[in-house]
Amino acid sequence: MRTFVVLAVVLTTALAIFLVRGRQAIALRDQAHADLLEREQQFDAELRRNGTPDVEEFAALLDEHDRLTSAAHDRLAQLGLGATGAPRPRLTDALAATRAPALRSGGALHDALLAQAGLPADGSAPRTPPTPQERALASIVTALGSDAGALDVAALELKGTGTPAAVPEVPQLQHVEAQLVLSGALPDVLHALESLAPDAQTGLPAVSVLDASLRRIEPARWGASLQHLATPPVRLTASLDVLLAAPGGP
Repeated sequence: MRTFVVLAVVLTTALAIFLVRGRQAIALRDQAHADLLEREQQFDAELRRNGTPDVEEFAALLDEHDRLTSAAHDRLAQLGLGATGAPRPRLTDALAATRAPALRSGGALHDALLAQAGLPADGSAPRTPPTPQERALASIVTALGSDAGALDVAALELKGTGTPAAVPEVPQLQHVEAQLVLSGALPDVLHALESLAPDAQTGLPAVSVLDASLRRIEPARWGASLQHLATPPVRLTASLDVLLAAPGGP
């Protein structure tokens, strides 16, 4: 008799445990099943909307990626990837040689450019190797050339912090972006824009234009310098990209 009592107690306890915990487990199972069905429905909806993956199309995209990467390497080789060319001037020398008033010592942008390059504010000869920021700015100032005296440079600055970013698929390179705003007679501004292009003979650093816009300056803003211009002035706003050799690269 005692055995039956013990069995009855055990069965009663097991039933109580099942009613308390088992029902919760069943509820969790049912909820998980419902969530799975909902995700399956969402996946089916995405497949209907976007179509199933096309293996041949994906392979074609991979081939196109390889082709573009190879073309980019060939183009960089044509532009002198790894070529050193003539020695490049330091930023202090480039600023001293330019004819653009805003860039020369005492000009509105001179001290700011030295600060961006991490150079002494007094313009003294640097004692440390050039940073990527200095090389980028020096390349832009040099690219503007001796004709910069006819230009009013309103802005020249590195974008963001000026920290070089890696060039995708080309580990030998890094790049720095900059913003340039200047104004002058249309022929002088167009000549400046043309000078901001990679030159296969000079190698790296290589300046190029990402995008540019020209706008007419309203007559009320021409000022007294109009008599020295060949045409009414225009304003150029350009985003520039300077390719540099990555550390350990060519």
